[in-house]
Amino acid sequence: MDTGRAMILAHELLAQHGLSHLSLDWHRSNKSVGICHFARLAPDQPWHAIKITLSRGLVECNEDSLIRNTILHEIAHAKAGNAAGHGPLWKLAAIAVGAKPEAKCGLGVKEVPTKIKATCPLCGQLHYFTRMPKRSKYCVCQKATCQQNWVPLSPTRV
Repeated sequence: MDTGRAMILAHELLAQHGLSHLSLDWHRSNKSVGICHFARLAPDQPWHAIKITLSRGLVECNEDSLIRNTILHEIAHAKAGNAAGHGPLWKLAAIAVGAKPEAKCGLGVKEVPTKIKATCPLCGQLHYFTRMPKRSKYCVCQKATCQQNWVPLSPTRV
């Protein structure tokens, strides 16, 4: 998705759900598509949502529907509050705003291409790394099926 269109969509969705006071920004992480940031004015005050950030790299790599769902996911966090996490209260808020009530996007997210990559020997999914991993890394397909004999990824520099 184009980053300009993503920001326009985010502003529209925030206004639609009564959260136009939240600021929108970009973050450089390629591990999470979106983050809802919370802060409190004083130690005895409750936590409030202050802004939503999106990963510029992941927005550029992924489909419009995934970005829309991510924005709605973060709006649900802002509505449910900091303490809700991905629990029942957040799930109700996610359903109310139209997001899928799932904690993570999972296999649907395309990773930002980097110079170090590895292909899963079981499912063939391509994984990218910003640095050469020091410990063994495994594909989510193996974590999802809870296999006993895990097959590690073999990253190579391109």
